[in-house]
Amino acid sequence: MRNKSTSLMAYTIAHFCVDLACAFLLFRFFRAGFYVQSPLVFLMYSVIAFGFQAPFGALCDRFTRFPAGLLGCLLVALAFFTLPFGWFSIILCATGNAFFHVGGGIDSLANSDGKIVRSGIFVSTGAIGLALGGFLGSAESIPAYLPLVLLIVSAALIALFSLKTIPKDVGFGTASPVFVKAVPAALLILFVAIMIRSYGGFVMYAPWRTEYLLLPGISACIGKAAGGFIADRLGARTTASLSLLLCIPFLCFGFSSPVLCSIGIALFNMNMPVTLCAVSDRIPGQYGLAFGFTTVALLLGAIPAFFYAMPWQTGIYVLPALCAVSATMIFISISNKGGLYNERNFA
Repeated sequence: MRNKSTSLMAYTIAHFCVDLACAFLLFRFFRAGFYVQSPLVFLMYSVIAFGFQAPFGALCDRFTRFPAGLLGCLLVALAFFTLPFGWFSIILCATGNAFFHVGGGIDSLANSDGKIVRSGIFVSTGAIGLALGGFLGSAESIPAYLPLVLLIVSAALIALFSLKTIPKDVGFGTASPVFVKAVPAALLILFVAIMIRSYGGFVMYAPWRTEYLLLPGISACIGKAAGGFIADRLGARTTASLSLLLCIPFLCFGFSSPVLCSIGIALFNMNMPVTLCAVSDRIPGQYGLAFGFTTVALLLGAIPAFFYAMPWQTGIYVLPALCAVSATMIFISISNKGGLYNERNFA
């Protein structure tokens, strides 16, 4: 049976599997010695996987029945068979990743019924997939057919349960802020806010990560899912801006504690589904382009980290400023309307 719940289930499970497979391939690519270990491999992958989502999204907005999610799963699977060809395999994997995320992003936005929680659930599982995929890809004993099985399952779930029709009138009620009403200005502010938050993720210091490999991914997953749920009840602007401010003491003073730092990571990620839905509100009916808009911002925020690793002694002072600036930009560019905040509690 195809309905909104089964479609969300299919894409959420597939998101975990696709990101796991991509991370597995990247780390196995290094271990197999097909190419010299270099951050340029990750940079090229990121440019394609994140940067190409905007044009792919625009394509899917134009051709609404284009099977982007299914195609993405199949391309990533094909990348495993071309692993000996080195760079081509990475390009194929990144392209598949981009197509999949566009397909899942469109589904999460278009079938949301104006609730942010659906986007939060969809984006959440990728964080665990990336963490687990990197770990498994680095382990010589893990066979390469494991992620292939997961990709086949993902493709089957999307083929069987994803929805084919794309509603055009979905809104989240975040597009009437008090401070910035002009659409181009609001989009620019949101774009910069996402960029800053993205760079903040690379500045973040957690010395215990090597001991608790999956914990950061689990924390990010919980934060993204909870962010959408809470935003539907307390308001988009309150949730997104306040969570970024609340994460500061946990990340800057509790970075040596896995528990405290994990709470900070969860808070840090709570605003992600909110900014995605806020961008979608500013580009109504163009869900693929809206999703790609946010991933381009994520990419541009990450690029400096490929060329300069900030010392952690400096990062713990820079991160609070990044969080505060991003929170301020979100606060002035979106409304606190949306979800249950106005529709039920304050009707």
